[in-house]
Amino acid sequence: MALDHRGLCQGDSVRVGQGCREGLDSRFKNEVGPGYQFTCALTGYRLHTTEGDIVQAAHIHQHSVSANDDPRNGLALTPEAHWMFDAGLWTAFPAGDDLIIHVGIDRFEESSPHGRLLALFHKKPLHFHKDARLRPDPKHFEWHRKTHGF
Repeated sequence: MALDHRGLCQGDSVRVGQGCREGLDSRFKNEVGPGYQFTCALTGYRLHTTEGDIVQAAHIHQHSVSANDDPRNGLALTPEAHWMFDAGLWTAFPAGDDLIIHVGIDRFEESSPHGRLLALFHKKPLHFHKDARLRPDPKHFEWHRKTHGF
Protein backbone atom coordinates (compact mmCIF):
# COMPACT_ATOMS: atom_id res chain seq x y z
CA MET A 1 0.00 0.00 0.00
CA ALA A 2 1.24 3.49 -0.79
CA LEU A 3 1.95 6.37 1.53
CA ASP A 4 -0.54 9.21 1.68
CA HIS A 5 0.31 12.88 0.95
CA ARG A 6 1.75 13.27 4.49
CA GLY A 7 4.05 10.26 4.11
CA LEU A 8 1.84 8.14 6.41
CA CYS A 9 0.44 4.69 5.80
CA GLN A 10 -3.28 4.46 5.23
CA GLY A 11 -5.83 2.47 7.24
CA ASP A 12 -4.41 -0.36 9.35
CA SER A 13 -1.14 -0.46 7.41
CA VAL A 14 2.22 0.11 9.06
CA ARG A 15 5.37 1.61 7.62
CA VAL A 16 8.07 -0.84 6.58
CA GLY A 17 11.14 0.72 5.02
CA GLN A 18 9.97 3.07 2.28
CA GLY A 19 6.51 1.51 1.97
CA CYS A 20 3.60 0.15 3.97
CA ARG A 21 2.64 -3.34 5.09
CA GLU A 22 -0.99 -4.29 5.30
CA GLY A 23 -2.93 -6.93 7.17
CA LEU A 24 -0.82 -8.74 9.77
CA ASP A 25 -0.83 -6.00 12.41
CA SER A 26 -4.57 -5.61 11.96
CA ARG A 27 -5.05 -9.39 12.33
CA PHE A 28 -2.83 -9.41 15.45
CA LYS A 29 -4.84 -6.57 16.97
CA ASN A 30 -8.15 -8.20 16.04
CA GLU A 31 -7.14 -11.49 17.68
CA VAL A 32 -5.38 -10.24 20.80
CA GLY A 33 -8.02 -7.81 22.14
CA PRO A 34 -10.97 -10.19 21.92
CA GLY A 35 -8.78 -13.19 22.82
CA TYR A 36 -8.09 -11.58 26.17
CA GLN A 37 -11.67 -10.30 26.53
CA PHE A 38 -10.40 -6.70 26.17
CA THR A 39 -8.83 -6.97 29.64
CA CYS A 40 -5.43 -5.58 30.61
CA ALA A 41 -3.11 -8.40 31.68
CA LEU A 42 -1.27 -6.10 34.11
CA THR A 43 -4.11 -4.24 35.81
CA GLY A 44 -7.18 -6.36 35.08
CA TYR A 45 -8.95 -3.22 33.85
CA ARG A 46 -11.58 -3.78 31.17
CA LEU A 47 -13.47 -1.13 29.24
CA HIS A 48 -15.18 -2.25 26.05
CA THR A 49 -17.82 -0.25 24.20
CA THR A 50 -19.48 -0.37 20.81
CA GLU A 51 -17.00 2.33 19.76
CA GLY A 52 -13.88 0.47 20.86
CA ASP A 53 -11.92 -0.59 23.89
CA ILE A 54 -9.15 0.68 26.13
CA VAL A 55 -6.62 -2.10 25.58
CA GLN A 56 -3.95 -2.27 22.94
CA ALA A 57 -2.45 -5.41 21.42
CA ALA A 58 1.14 -5.45 22.67
CA HIS A 59 3.88 -7.68 21.28
CA ILE A 60 5.94 -9.40 23.99
CA HIS A 61 8.87 -10.21 21.68
CA GLN A 62 9.23 -6.90 19.88
CA HIS A 63 7.70 -7.15 16.41
CA SER A 64 10.45 -5.15 14.69
CA VAL A 65 12.94 -7.78 15.91
CA SER A 66 10.90 -10.98 15.65
CA ALA A 67 8.26 -10.21 12.97
CA ASN A 68 6.13 -12.53 15.12
CA ASP A 69 2.42 -11.76 14.84
CA ASP A 70 1.31 -14.95 16.59
CA PRO A 71 -1.36 -13.90 19.14
CA ARG A 72 0.53 -15.94 21.79
CA ASN A 73 3.29 -13.33 21.39
CA GLY A 74 0.77 -10.75 22.55
CA LEU A 75 -0.87 -9.25 25.59
CA ALA A 76 -3.83 -6.94 25.91
CA LEU A 77 -2.60 -3.90 27.83
CA THR A 78 -3.89 -0.42 28.62
CA PRO A 79 -1.83 2.30 26.91
CA GLU A 80 0.04 3.05 30.15
CA ALA A 81 0.78 -0.62 30.86
CA HIS A 82 1.89 -1.07 27.23
CA TRP A 83 4.28 1.88 27.42
CA MET A 84 5.74 0.67 30.74
CA PHE A 85 6.18 -2.85 29.33
CA ASP A 86 7.94 -1.59 26.19
CA ALA A 87 10.15 0.63 28.37
CA GLY A 88 11.23 -2.41 30.41
CA LEU A 89 9.70 -1.26 33.68
CA TRP A 90 7.98 -4.61 34.18
CA THR A 91 8.01 -8.12 32.79
CA ALA A 92 6.74 -11.57 33.77
CA PHE A 93 8.30 -14.84 34.88
CA PRO A 94 6.65 -18.27 34.60
CA ALA A 95 5.73 -19.92 37.91
CA GLY A 96 3.77 -23.13 37.46
CA ASP A 97 0.64 -22.26 35.48
CA ASP A 98 0.96 -18.54 36.26
CA LEU A 99 3.03 -15.70 34.90
CA ILE A 100 4.25 -13.54 37.78
CA ILE A 101 4.81 -9.81 37.32
CA HIS A 102 8.26 -8.52 38.13
CA VAL A 103 8.52 -4.75 38.41
CA GLY A 104 11.92 -3.08 38.06
CA ILE A 105 11.22 -0.95 41.12
CA ASP A 106 14.71 0.59 41.12
CA ARG A 107 14.22 1.89 37.55
CA PHE A 108 11.70 4.66 38.22
CA GLU A 109 10.00 6.97 40.69
CA GLU A 110 6.23 7.17 40.80
CA SER A 111 3.38 8.77 42.66
CA SER A 112 -0.38 8.86 42.29
CA PRO A 113 -3.12 10.52 44.33
CA HIS A 114 -5.34 7.52 43.58
CA GLY A 115 -2.91 4.74 44.46
CA ARG A 116 -2.57 3.31 40.94
CA LEU A 117 1.10 2.47 41.27
CA LEU A 118 3.06 0.06 39.10
CA ALA A 119 5.06 -1.12 42.12
CA LEU A 120 1.88 -2.56 43.68
CA PHE A 121 1.72 -5.21 40.93
CA HIS A 122 5.16 -6.62 41.83
CA LYS A 123 5.04 -10.41 42.43
CA LYS A 124 1.35 -10.66 41.53
CA PRO A 125 0.14 -12.92 38.70
CA LEU A 126 -0.81 -11.50 35.34
CA HIS A 127 -4.56 -11.06 35.17
CA PHE A 128 -6.58 -12.97 32.59
CA HIS A 129 -10.35 -12.58 32.29
CA LYS A 130 -12.17 -15.81 33.21
CA ASP A 131 -13.47 -16.11 29.63
CA ALA A 132 -10.20 -15.29 27.86
CA ARG A 133 -9.32 -17.85 25.20
CA LEU A 134 -5.69 -16.72 24.80
CA ARG A 135 -2.65 -17.08 27.00
CA PRO A 136 0.82 -15.83 26.10
CA ASP A 137 3.54 -18.35 25.39
CA PRO A 138 6.05 -17.91 28.26
CA LYS A 139 9.00 -18.31 25.86
CA HIS A 140 8.38 -14.79 24.54
CA PHE A 141 8.92 -13.31 28.00
CA GLU A 142 12.40 -14.83 28.02
CA TRP A 143 13.38 -12.45 25.20
CA HIS A 144 11.72 -9.52 26.99
CA ARG A 145 13.49 -10.24 30.29
CA LYS A 146 16.89 -10.63 28.63
CA THR A 147 16.47 -7.50 26.51
CA HIS A 148 15.49 -5.38 29.52
CA GLY A 149 17.99 -6.85 31.98
CA PHE A 150 15.69 -8.79 34.30
